Amino acid sequence: MLAGAEAIAQNFYGGDFLFNTLLTGFILWVGFTAARMVTHDAFDRRPTGLTGLNLTHELVTILLMALLIGLFGISAL
Repeated sequence: MLAGAEAIAQNFYGGDFLFNTLLTGFILWVGFTAARMVTHDAFDRRPTGLTGLNLTHELVTILLMALLIGLFGISAL
């Protein structure tokens, strides 16, 4: 799913594929993961430190996946 979103972004914007994959991964993290997690943890009254730790973990995971996709490229483009 991440590779597909990054391929669509690359087709639309053009330019450097690695930069586009990292930017797309970050935007998807903010829009889907961070927004959901902050809302969920706020209603669950979890400590902000735990929320921050989980957000950082998810960000690193998504950016590493985006980095690997960006380095390997997509042959269909």
